[in-house]
Order: sequence, then C-alpha cells, then structure tokens
Amino acid sequence: MCVKEFGEAAATAIRVSGMVISDSPDSFDWRPGPNGHFTLESTWQVARIVCFRDVAAYQVWSPCITLKWSILVWRVLQDKLPTDEAIKRIGFHNVSKCYCCIASTEESIGHILYQGETTVKVWAEFEGRMAIHLRSSRLMDRLCSWWSGPNAHLRQVLIAVIIWVLWKNRNKAIYEENKAILKSL
Repeated sequence: MCVKEFGEAAATAIRVSGMVISDSPDSFDWRPGPNGHFTLESTWQVARIVCFRDVAAYQVWSPCITLKWSILVWRVLQDKLPTDEAIKRIGFHNVSKCYCCIASTEESIGHILYQGETTVKVWAEFEGRMAIHLRSSRLMDRLCSWWSGPNAHLRQVLIAVIIWVLWKNRNKAIYEENKAILKSL
C-alpha cells in the first residue's frame, strides 16, 4: 500500500527510519480528560510533542518566581533586552562598551548575563555550591543544567535572582556611573 501511494523511495525511507507500518486502518486516539469528557484538548495533550519551549516556559513562569523576575528571564530567552547589541540590530549604531567589565567589550545579553568576566565568576560561584558541572558557555545549556537535577525549585528561583541582580547592577553601572557596584558582587 505504501509503495503504491508514495513510491519506492518514500517506502525505503520509512523502512530505514524504523517507523512501524501496518495494513490495518488508522484509528483515533481519543482519550477522556480528567473530568471524563472527550474533548479536543484532551486529544491534543495525547498527540502533542512537548518541546523545549514548553519546558522553558514551565521553568520561567513558575509560581515560585516573582512576576518581574519571570518577565526578565523570559525577555533574556527571547533576546529582548535593551542592550547596545539590540539597539544596533534595529539600525542605531553607537559605541558599545560593557560597563560591567574592565576590558572594553561589546555589550550584549550574553556578555552581560553569562559570558562577561564578572558574570562568569558569579555563575561559577553558584554552580560550585550547587554541584553543577558545565562545559558549555551557552545560556540554554546553562539553564538546562540548572533546571535538571535536585532542588529544582531552589534552582529556578536562583537563576531568576542571579539574572535579576546582574541586570540591575548593569543598569546601576550605566545610569549611576558606579563601577564599584560590580566589584561587590
């Protein structure tokens, strides 16, 4: 049946993929919801594939985290913070300098929150205390390492607090012109 409808190449690709093919007719997988009723929502829950965005959303919008922290972490994940890099992306070119570091590095979300010389030390301190061993410098890898493991609620809150404090200190360094704040981190 598959060969007639899709051709030999498609049939071979399906066989190689390990997908189970049967000659039995398709059937519905329609299960009742918690209330015992059959709904589209209950079927969607059975059929959907939970992807990382769902996991990230669950972690970011946790009831353990205050709303303003959740919004900030969400904006970080969406790359929607007003950094020099973001301003340059919309067409305004300016001299970019990270106010958190001694070296004159271009300001970006990555640099401010997880790759800069100050922030690397902050993350390393907490990761050491939480026994998190990280080999990557990418934010998503860091968050996945934090979200998986023991003390999940504590880790959720701690991620938000670290990002919040780093962002607030960046803003103080810029708008209050106080570089000493970052040394106290």
